[in-house]
Amino acid sequence: MTLHNEWKKVEEEKDEDLSALLDMPVIEKLASKDPVEKIRRGILINAGWGMLIAGIYIYVLLRFPIWQVAVCFGFIILIILWTVARTLLLYRKLHKPIGANTLLQQMEQHYYNIRKWMNLQKWVGLIASPVSVAGGILLAAHLAGKSIDTVMHRKGMLLFLLIVELVLVLVCYWLAKWMIKKAFGQYAGQLKANIDSLKNEK
Repeated sequence: MTLHNEWKKVEEEKDEDLSALLDMPVIEKLASKDPVEKIRRGILINAGWGMLIAGIYIYVLLRFPIWQVAVCFGFIILIILWTVARTLLLYRKLHKPIGANTLLQQMEQHYYNIRKWMNLQKWVGLIASPVSVAGGILLAAHLAGKSIDTVMHRKGMLLFLLIVELVLVLVCYWLAKWMIKKAFGQYAGQLKANIDSLKNEK
């Protein structure tokens, strides 16, 4: 047998071994798409949007220096910056290996951190939305040329604000929950499916 034929035979055997390996169900599922990488990219975009929104709030504060609005929007800015910091921390955690853990342990830790961050986003929306709505109403009153103190002391105004706050908070919370699920739920579910596949192979 010639050297050329020997080399061709070796190459064919390597191709067959590689094809058999890739045909394994767990490897195939894990290699098709990397949900962690998709989530990393998504949370980085999320952090960018957070910084942009914080910048808008800062601009509004500088443009309309009203102390009542400053209290509301200042709180929102702090919440956003804290959330962005937590988001970037998660981004770093998903990038580097977690200690000397096995692949399965790392995937489980990633899944735990991702679910924790998703829940955090929903609770931040629930806490921040009423304060943001209150600040928006006060700013609207100022832009309408009305004194904020006068508006707040009108009969029934507090009840009206409470009703508006309740409705908008529920809407904002549902919207935040839907957006987080839409943006990250699919990939988190895919990661969980990969984890279950690895466990079943044991």
